[in-house]
Amino acid sequence: MKNIILLFIATLFALTVQAQPGTLLSAKKIGDDNNFQFFDTMTGVGNFGISVCNIGDLNGDGITDIAVGARRSGPTTGLVYILFMDSTGGMKSYSLITKNEGGLNTTSPNAFTEFGQSIANLGDLDGDGVVDIAVGNKGSGYGGEVYILYLNKDGNVKNHSRIASNVGGFSHTLATNQHFSRSISNIGDVDGDGVVDIAVGNDLDGDGGINKGSVYILFLNSNGTVKKFQKISQLTGGFSGTLGPDSRFGISVCLYKKQRIIVGARSDSSVNGYRGAIWLLDIDSNGMVQTQKKINDASPGFNDTLSFIAGFSSSIASIGDLDGDSVTEIAVGADSYDDISFSTGAVFIMSLDENDNIKFLRRYSNSVGDLPFTFNQSSRFGRSVSSIGDFNKDKKLDIVVGSSGENGNKGRLNLLFLDGIEHNLSVSNLFANSRSISVYPNPTDSKIKLAINGSTLQQASVQITDISGKSCLSIQNFNLENEIDVSLLKAGVYFVRLQTSDGIFQSKLIIHQ
Repeated sequence: MKNIILLFIATLFALTVQAQPGTLLSAKKIGDDNNFQFFDTMTGVGNFGISVCNIGDLNGDGITDIAVGARRSGPTTGLVYILFMDSTGGMKSYSLITKNEGGLNTTSPNAFTEFGQSIANLGDLDGDGVVDIAVGNKGSGYGGEVYILYLNKDGNVKNHSRIASNVGGFSHTLATNQHFSRSISNIGDVDGDGVVDIAVGNDLDGDGGINKGSVYILFLNSNGTVKKFQKISQLTGGFSGTLGPDSRFGISVCLYKKQRIIVGARSDSSVNGYRGAIWLLDIDSNGMVQTQKKINDASPGFNDTLSFIAGFSSSIASIGDLDGDSVTEIAVGADSYDDISFSTGAVFIMSLDENDNIKFLRRYSNSVGDLPFTFNQSSRFGRSVSSIGDFNKDKKLDIVVGSSGENGNKGRLNLLFLDGIEHNLSVSNLFANSRSISVYPNPTDSKIKLAINGSTLQQASVQITDISGKSCLSIQNFNLENEIDVSLLKAGVYFVRLQTSDGIFQSKLIIHQ
């Protein structure tokens, strides 16, 4: 009996002290090591971390790389840094992209004052085996524009396309005072044509009232031009929710699951002030809203308090499943959140159940969440956020958060290593000793095609596994000219492995449903 009691007490203690999904295991600030001194000493450069995006392992060293937005003054120019990281969260090298630098040679008449305000990973859009990105230049005096950048492995631009008012197939005229491209997200292949599509926020759109905002669903061609589009606002696109004046709907946007997006409205008003909200929108294959749900600090389960002007939803990211319920968690930035001082910022980890009700909510800010560093006034922690998978190889999911006003507006990034269920397959380890293949479209929900980079082989044995290593699909003697139907796979991250006479080739596959 005594042994049973001791065992019960030990078990109870273990359950009590066990960390909960979404709690912080450790954190690291990116920008304080010696390799980043170039940034702090560069005259007129600031707001590093105004946007951030996981771009996968661009240079093939097995470590996730990051794209980061910043600004340079004299004259003011927006910048995108491609950071090639090491396994400790330090930087090995970088490349810089802006107008007429880093291979981005453009004849655009518009200033690049806000280039890099938003960045999205588009996967391998052109099928060359290298990730491509979309970058926003929300600008001033021209309404904003989107650049589709086809990258080389060194982070420089191979070629690009431009989407702006009546440019790049976008047959729409934007008001000059708008913020088209304030946010951008890859939303998968919405219309089923084999090419990923994007959502583009315009938080200063005046549809229905001053700065109520909007989101555009852009259906892309593989050359980065727009095939068609659907605008979602207070007045169009099937949206029947209510946006208050200056809601700034479209300040942020991300894909939650297939044909469901999350849109931020950072100044959404409630009885508690202009604290912000997120909207969950289900869209059809034409980009029309079918259902919507608003979540803010008045929603059931929101067991925290937002400051009067918190900027809740200044950034949003889907970060993967932390608690094992097969529903991805969400990171929501609140860059104007007041904690000890003004606009120090915060990030919330939100878990929703299958009915979109809040299961748990965790905040990271100066006084909550056990961060190992403190943010000063106007640091704007939460200005940007992105999932970075299992960066530190502990089999758990991590995020990177921008604090663009930190260090006298120089800006910083912050790596947060979170607790949660173990994901037993490390992307970095998986690709360390193998060559890559192109998988397209990626993400997808239907069929994929495979191509081995640098090889003319046409036959292979194919295996698709989930993140635990479980085999989900296996094909022997597969002809690479054919398609593979993956429509029966559940939404999530998978790994495609080809075994050929010339070796083993592997890549990551994302399924949206």
